[in-house]
Amino acid sequence: MLFVEYAPTVKARRGNMLPLDEIEGKTGFRGVYCFSEEIARIIRKSERSVGFDSFPVFSNELMLDFDHGIDEAKKAIKFAKDRDLSYSLFFSGAKGYHIEIPTVAKFGRNVPYSQKVLASRLRLECDLSLYRHASLYRLPGTVHDKTGKKKELLETYMGEAILDYNLQDMPQATFNFEGVEDSDSFEIVLNRITLLYKNPPDPRLSRTQKLFGIAAEIRKAGMCDVTATNLLLALNESWGDRGKDVQTVQRVIKEAFR
Repeated sequence: MLFVEYAPTVKARRGNMLPLDEIEGKTGFRGVYCFSEEIARIIRKSERSVGFDSFPVFSNELMLDFDHGIDEAKKAIKFAKDRDLSYSLFFSGAKGYHIEIPTVAKFGRNVPYSQKVLASRLRLECDLSLYRHASLYRLPGTVHDKTGKKKELLETYMGEAILDYNLQDMPQATFNFEGVEDSDSFEIVLNRITLLYKNPPDPRLSRTQKLFGIAAEIRKAGMCDVTATNLLLALNESWGDRGKDVQTVQRVIKEAFR
C-alpha cells in the first residue's frame, strides 16, 4: 500500500501520512510523491516530512507548476498533445496553473531528481523546486488563502502514449557511520541534517543552538563524536558567512557529547 503526506493547511503540516486512496475528495495539501508503509511509519514517528531525501519514493505522474500565467502552461500542453500524452490542467487558485502528465511508474530515491532533470530538458518555465521528496501541492477544491479562489480542473486530454524517462542519480557526499543501533533514529537524524544542509538557518535564530540540537540528535542515534564533527563541519561550511567558526562547532560537539 502506498502512503502520501496530507495536511489540511501548510501550517498544520506534521508529517501525517494517509493511504493514497484516502486522499481523493479531500481538500488541503498532499505530497507530490508517495512512500511505502514502512517509510510512512518512520515519518509519523519523527513528526516531520521534510529532508527525507534518503528514502525511495513512488510516482506515476509528472507535476508541472507554472507560477506566471497561462502562456508557459500552454507550451506544456502543446508538448503533451504533440506526443499524444494525457494531461490535466488546473487553475491553482491564484495566478498559476498546474499540469499533471501520467508517466511510466517509477520507484526509487532518485525519482524527484530525475523528474527535475526531465522538466529542465522540456525548457519550460516551471517551478523546479517542486521536485523534492517532501514537496506539497494544493488539492482541487482547496481555497487559496490570499485570493479566496479554489483550485479547479480546467481541461483534460486522454492520449494513447505514456511519458517515460530514465532515473538518474544526483551526485552527493557520503559518510561512514558507525555504532548506529536504532535505524529509525538514524533516518531521522540523517534527513534532518540533509534538510539543514539545503536550508541555511534564519539569521534571526541562534546558529549555535541549531548546531547543538543536531549534535545531540546524532549522539542519541548512536554515532560517535568524530562522525558528528565531520558532519557538522560540512553543514556549517555550507552556511557560508552565516556559519560559525570551527572552534565554536567543536565546542558545541564537545558539550553535546558530555
